[in-house]
Amino acid sequence: MLIHPLAGVLSALGLGLADVTAMRKTTVEAPLTHDLLPLLGSTCDGLAEAARAELAQQVVDPSRAAIVRRVHLKYEGTDTALPVPLGPSAGMMSDFEAAYRQHFSFLMRDRTVVAEAVSVELTSASEHLASTERPGSDGENRARGGTSVRMHAGGTWRDAPLVRRRELAQGHVSAVPP
Repeated sequence: MLIHPLAGVLSALGLGLADVTAMRKTTVEAPLTHDLLPLLGSTCDGLAEAARAELAQQVVDPSRAAIVRRVHLKYEGTDTALPVPLGPSAGMMSDFEAAYRQHFSFLMRDRTVVAEAVSVELTSASEHLASTERPGSDGENRARGGTSVRMHAGGTWRDAPLVRRRELAQGHVSAVPP
């Protein structure tokens, strides 16, 4: 087995570049009618606000997040709901029938279509996070000096001791000062 010597760094880099997502979903369980559309929209608005608050707690600007609103539709009496974008009822029905036909190879046009749930997904693009300026980030020069590097942990920037892999011995413990 080959393990890259910078596996931990590459893993951390991947996490740092990954999109930050907040999702919310709630049950509706009502027949899909034109009169239901305002309720679906307002329910999604409430879910979106909760998701924005979560993104703000993760130090992400929620106003820069992309939002996807979905309605999970199914035929009455069935178990499988398929998500479609929230929109005009005719568009949702068309999307639902296309997804249902692809998934099950038939339609049940004699059955009522039920909105089982609504969901929202907010995603902040990784480019925004990756380009965030890091205060005092001269870590590359400090790393070459072999003493410490700047890192962000626990909501603040701090100096962390730099320990080279080749200098580690079994059982080595290095504490990061508070």
